[in-house]
Amino acid sequence: MGNHWHLEQTIFVTKQELARKAIEDSNWDEAEKLQFSNVIGAVSNLLVLESFNKLDHLKAIYTKFDPDSENLESLTNYSISEDAFLEELEKGIIDLLEKGNFERITWEMVTQWVEKSGDFWGLKLEIPHDEFERTLIYSRGEKFINRKVRRWWKPWIKEVIPTPGFSRIVVFIKMKPKERKSGEFSHQKVFLKLFKNIPKNEISMIFPGAKVRLTGIDQSLISYPLFSGIILVIYNVIMTILKVGFTALLGITTWPLALAFGGYGYKTYYNYVSKRQNYELRLTKNLYFQSLDSNAGVVMKLLEEAEEQESRECILGYYALLKYAPPQGWTEKQLDDYVELFLARNYGLEVDFEIKDCLEKLTYFGIVASADGYYRALNPCDAIAKLTELWQLNFTGKKFLNKQCPEIEHGGK
Repeated sequence: MGNHWHLEQTIFVTKQELARKAIEDSNWDEAEKLQFSNVIGAVSNLLVLESFNKLDHLKAIYTKFDPDSENLESLTNYSISEDAFLEELEKGIIDLLEKGNFERITWEMVTQWVEKSGDFWGLKLEIPHDEFERTLIYSRGEKFINRKVRRWWKPWIKEVIPTPGFSRIVVFIKMKPKERKSGEFSHQKVFLKLFKNIPKNEISMIFPGAKVRLTGIDQSLISYPLFSGIILVIYNVIMTILKVGFTALLGITTWPLALAFGGYGYKTYYNYVSKRQNYELRLTKNLYFQSLDSNAGVVMKLLEEAEEQESRECILGYYALLKYAPPQGWTEKQLDDYVELFLARNYGLEVDFEIKDCLEKLTYFGIVASADGYYRALNPCDAIAKLTELWQLNFTGKKFLNKQCPEIEHGGK
C-alpha cells in the first residue's frame, strides 16, 4: 500500500489487544501460542529496558532545565556548556517525538491557523513570539473536535460544530534571557507541555505568556456605552446653554458633568475588566481539562508512547512474517501491505505503517533474518534464544567486561 503521506502512522490499538488478535487468528495449538506470547513478551521487555535507559539519560539532562526540579544541580559543575546540554536535550526530545509518530508544526502553520480562527470561533490570544529563544511544536492524531457555540441570533441554542484539530500536542519552549512582559517565566528553564484535543484555531492558548485579546464585537460593546453617554451629556450641555446661557451653566452643572463623565468612564473600565476575566476563566477552564502533563512528566509520557508504538510495530511485523510469509520471506513492501490490510480489516484503521522502523528493530533483536531483499521470521524457539542472549548482554553488562577496569584505592587519609 506504500507510503501514504496523508495517513496517520500511529497505531491506535494497544499491544495487548494486537497480541490477543494475532493469537486468536493464528489457529495455532496451545504450545505454539505460548511460544509466540513468550517472544512478544521478551521483545516488549527489551523495549521497556531500552526506554528506562533513555529515561535516566534524559532525566539527568533535563534536571538542569526543569522548572519543577528540587535537586541542587548547576551547569557550572560540568565541563560542557549550557548550550551543549540544551542541544542534547532537544535532540533527545525530538527523537522521542518521532518514535511516537508525532509530526513537526512550524510557526508559519500556527500563524495561518490563528488568522483563520474567525472561520470558527475561540479565544483571541496574542502569542509572544519574540520572547521565545527555542521552540518545538509537535502534534499527532489530526481529527475533528466537537465544540459548542452560541450564535448571537439564537443564543438559547448551543450548536455543535466539528473543528479541525489534534488529539495530542507537545510544546518545548525556552524563554529569551531578557526583560519580558511575562516575567514569571525563567529564561534558564525549559518548559515542556503535553495537551489533548486542541483545535487548530485555539492553538495559541497553549503557549506560556499568551495574552487575551478582545474581539471587535467585544470592543464595540464596551465602547458603545461610553461614546453614547458622552454624546448624550454633550447634547444636554448644548441644550442647557441655549436655554440658560453659558455663565449660568458653569455654576449649575460643573459637578454633575464631572460625575457623569466619571461614571461612564468607570462603567467602561468595569466592562473591560469583566470581559477579560471572562476570557481568562475560559482559557483556564480549557487548559485544565486539556492539559495532560508538564515538564519531567512529559518526558516520561513520551518515552512510554514511543515504547508502546515500537512494541505494536514489532508484534505486527513478527506475526505477519511468522504466520503468513512464504519460506523465502517477504519484501519490505509486501510486509508493509499486509500489516496495513490487517489493521484495516480487523480495526477499520487506515494507517501508514512504519515498515522501516519495524524491520530495523526486529533485525536488531535478531528475530528476523534478511537475504536478497527478503525478510524471514525466525521460529519462536530460535527467537527466544536470540532475545535471551540480548537481554543478558544488556542487563548484566557483559559488554563492558572486556574493558580495563582501574583499581580504586580504598580508605582515607
